[in-house]
Amino acid sequence: MKTKFLLLTLILFVIGCASNEKKTAQSDVAFVDDVTIDTTYVELHRLDLDEQPLYPMSVFFAGDNLVVQESNGKVKTDLFKVYNNNKLVSKFGTIGQGPDDFKNPFLFDHCKIVDSCFWVEDMDKLVQFFMDADGRVTCKNTVNFPDEIVPVNQIACYQDSVIAFRKTDEYQLSFYDMRSKKASGYNFYDKPKVLEPVDYYLLNMNLYRDVFGICGDNIVIGYNSFKMIDIVSARQRKLIKRLYFKGYDANPIGQENGIPNFGLDYLFFIDFVIANDDCFYARSWDYPFIEIDRDDKGISKIYKIDYEGHIQKLYVLKQRIRSFTIKGNEIYAICLDPEEQEWMIYKGTLR
Repeated sequence: MKTKFLLLTLILFVIGCASNEKKTAQSDVAFVDDVTIDTTYVELHRLDLDEQPLYPMSVFFAGDNLVVQESNGKVKTDLFKVYNNNKLVSKFGTIGQGPDDFKNPFLFDHCKIVDSCFWVEDMDKLVQFFMDADGRVTCKNTVNFPDEIVPVNQIACYQDSVIAFRKTDEYQLSFYDMRSKKASGYNFYDKPKVLEPVDYYLLNMNLYRDVFGICGDNIVIGYNSFKMIDIVSARQRKLIKRLYFKGYDANPIGQENGIPNFGLDYLFFIDFVIANDDCFYARSWDYPFIEIDRDDKGISKIYKIDYEGHIQKLYVLKQRIRSFTIKGNEIYAICLDPEEQEWMIYKGTLR
């Protein structure tokens, strides 16, 4: 087993970056050591909202309006709450099967978009909400996905008529042009030879689990199970830059019935990416997954990185957060309140 792991590590370092349908150009590779990064410790303080969300899951800014999504596993109506100057000004959204309802909504918070609106992604559609300065919805635009790509697991980006998404199939990332109705699938890594018996579906779902951020032509991919970040061109559909972090290969890979897996104590790395105009922010835990998930342990690291792959700053948060958004030099996060043991909205400054 040790020999296989060492071979896999060597292969991942030296192989080129390839698409499953067509070869992509060789990307630039950067090797990162956390010791050399400028680090700032950030303390968060609870926001005094006039009506706290019950089960906040994610946050996003539409202009000066703070949009909070509640957990759709616990709240069936008023899924989205909008705050202006800490005052609740509107709430909407219902779990259901109706034309205006959501099946499994997710606030599309990893994308740089127009300030006056925000997107909500669902299993079969994207819904764009436009807001006025007071935080009230003025109109909405719904993009229904064609049957051949439904359901999607996660949306990477939507530009013009082309949607990039992840689905439970053999590709890491798929592109679908809703005008031409043409589809293409890509994997931005080569399958390691030691895992040749494993099909791409199982490889993608078990080993290369990832998260996305998008700004302009850049799709940023962060990996849960490896401390690694890929920057992909949405237009060219090729890998442009890859960042290897020291210790990214810390998880020994086993197999059970031909499926790659980790033990319950495997290290959990990047699970959140937010893209802005000149940089993106990636959150990494570097902590055993079972202790994060079961015991609420672990403190987040947030990397500020430009699109050339240069790490500008490392922020270490003093409190445990679920998700966050960045506005200017301020971070707004869903944080575990140490006294009430409830998830609430907190704010801090990134210096």
